[in-house]
Amino acid sequence: MKQENIHDWFEQAKDLAKTERELKIEHWIKISFQLRRDYDNYDTLHVIDIPRQMLDRWRWLINWRLAKYTCQYPREEIKTYYHYYDKRTGLETGFNTLLSCFAATKAQVTRLKRIMEQYIIHETQNNLFFDPTTDERLQKIKAKLKQKYKNVEAMGKKVEEEVIKNKAA
Repeated sequence: MKQENIHDWFEQAKDLAKTERELKIEHWIKISFQLRRDYDNYDTLHVIDIPRQMLDRWRWLINWRLAKYTCQYPREEIKTYYHYYDKRTGLETGFNTLLSCFAATKAQVTRLKRIMEQYIIHETQNNLFFDPTTDERLQKIKAKLKQKYKNVEAMGKKVEEEVIKNKAA
């Protein structure tokens, strides 16, 4: 088993951030304060909709609002719910969501392209008999890249369908 290199993790994070910028993903958070009576019975007292980078700066407001409602309804259960989403498309963001999987798939394409370019540069400089048209490893990388492009197209169609469905609802 190959040991992970910290540089690889940084490269993956950079690729993912670049992909999110290309997709114009706007990370927002919707915070709702709900008065829970039963499992299905609740009243929404207040909703705050802010960009996700402001969450740490507004933590005091969330705590203050929760304390206010706790004092206002001392015998009731007050819950705070966080909903992370993309402002532009309305799709949910987070782990294993459609939008994050789409961004990760696109980032994998970027990473595979970079690996292929580095391999070609390395082999042309260090291998006198390197032929890009017949090299087995390069052909495998190209086949993987082709499959990744198909995955990106399929995920892109799913995202478009989900956005259309969300706009209609």
